Amino acid sequence: MPAAAAGRAGSRDARARSGSSDQGGPPIPEAVNTALFISLAIAALLFVLVVRGSSPELAPVSAREQADLEVDLARSLDEGRKIDAIKLYRRIHGVGLREAKEAIERLQAEVPATS
Repeated sequence: MPAAAAGRAGSRDARARSGSSDQGGPPIPEAVNTALFISLAIAALLFVLVVRGSSPELAPVSAREQADLEVDLARSLDEGRKIDAIKLYRRIHGVGLREAKEAIERLQAEVPATS
């Protein structure tokens, strides 16, 4: 084997033993990949919980507050204030915007406005 070829073969063997690759750096061990993935998943879950928990529309309401909100909801519907009614429905039932909008539209269809 010529000396140049032997030198290249030797450097490949050294790279293989040291764990480096031809992509520019050492490979990341599987355990580090797994730990990084788990850390990112936990961070994403915590972010979702914090954001959802801080939303006043989705916070639980007491029975007395719910009764007051339902009166306000009925008044909003009677006065044709659809957006306020949707907000109140979300607050009472803890649902998303689409579900609240559809529920309010069903209520409006069942009970026509008295204006």
